[in-house]
Amino acid sequence: MIQREHILQKHLRHWVRDAVSADHVFLSFDSAGKATQNQRARAAARGVAAGTPDTVLHTRGFPPLYAELKAPGGKPSEAQTEMMKRLQIAGCIVEVVRS
Repeated sequence: MIQREHILQKHLRHWVRDAVSADHVFLSFDSAGKATQNQRARAAARGVAAGTPDTVLHTRGFPPLYAELKAPGGKPSEAQTEMMKRLQIAGCIVEVVRS
């Protein structure tokens, strides 16, 4: 099953490709929402952090730009809010984008 978020990430990747003329790297992250506790523990051991925003754009000369994608009316979880604060403290730009 393809999640709506995955479709939005694909369209955002294409938009960034066409709109950002500078050299850049665009990445999206897949959430493991239905993972078991054991799978989440193994992911955390590899460095997968709960609350990581859905996408990040790296462009030379600018801080990384993270975007958390939400449906209209959607709000970040506590883990997402905490991670967004940590990323901002580290100098990143973080935004919540509602489709």
